[in-house]
Amino acid sequence: GILGIGGGGDTEFYPYALDQSVRFNDNDSAYLTRTPSSDGNLDNWTFSAWTKLANADNGRYLLGASIATGKWFHIAVNTSGQIDVRQFNNTSYDFRKISSAVLRDVSAWYHIVISYDSTNGTAEDRIKVYLNGERITSFGTNENPSSGVDSYVNQNHAHTIGAFVNNNGSSISNYYDGYLSEVNLVDGETLDPTSFGETKAGIWIPKDYTGSYGTNGFKLAFQDSAALGDDTSGNGNDFTATNLA
Repeated sequence: GILGIGGGGDTEFYPYALDQSVRFNDNDSAYLTRTPSSDGNLDNWTFSAWTKLANADNGRYLLGASIATGKWFHIAVNTSGQIDVRQFNNTSYDFRKISSAVLRDVSAWYHIVISYDSTNGTAEDRIKVYLNGERITSFGTNENPSSGVDSYVNQNHAHTIGAFVNNNGSSISNYYDGYLSEVNLVDGETLDPTSFGETKAGIWIPKDYTGSYGTNGFKLAFQDSAALGDDTSGNGNDFTATNLA
């Protein structure tokens, strides 16, 4: 692995080596799912994940949420290789941000961070997108949320990792093909990548997140092959694994 992911990393260079990842094979229809028991903070949250991409046939859905038919949210790397964050409310998009930058290297690990703060007075700062520690500022599609728009993330409805979700979880499709490691959701805070990574000798490497997670936050370290959806944040917000071994 690279960036200390996958074992064998130099523990002096990589003080927080990520030794475990989970492999999603789209042919297996594999994904993780969870429905929170109550709402968390719908206006402020941060998502962080390390990903190694495989084929782009169906897009790569990192995080999804759906509250009803035609009302869905996703963070994805789309079929063109762009980071794609959007929410659809059955008639139109609440927001869409699709990076101009394209992720093409299927041999590399990428670190993606999305922070959401619909209360920010600056529209362009309501969704911040980061790749390997750097903020992305160039978007092919750039539609920001209006002030105070609730995200579907952290609502007590279906959430998925590794697949597109619709109809409050009744419809799961477009399965992820690739690897994920160290997936974090922080409920109630908008953080930058330095909470999850750091630059060392010019290389962006993982760092252990030590802050709080909020009501519906979680950390998936994939340390137990018999329970890949275990939340190790201390919150106990476990995901259910389907077709993952």
